[in-house]
Amino acid sequence: MFYGLVYPISGMWKWGGGALSADAVGFADFAGSVVVHAVGGLAGLAGAMALGPRIGRYSKEGKSQPMLGHTMPLAALGSSSCGSAGTDLTPAAS
Repeated sequence: MFYGLVYPISGMWKWGGGALSADAVGFADFAGSVVVHAVGGLAGLAGAMALGPRIGRYSKEGKSQPMLGHTMPLAALGSSSCGSAGTDLTPAAS
């Protein structure tokens, strides 16, 4: 739903001649990275605010409590997959 509704609207602001277009305000965006990452960041912030803090993370007095990892193999798998997400493993076209 987010990709089908929010991204097209924010894309129109920049590339469709909208409020952020180069003609309207002179906003220069290299390859659309500002528009895409700002929308994704704001969506993540809105989601975190809507969900609130994790249950058990804070005591009744508001002090932080440690939350230990539950499954170390899954944590290692997740960190290794995120680390390699930015690499391009496809051969260059010749």
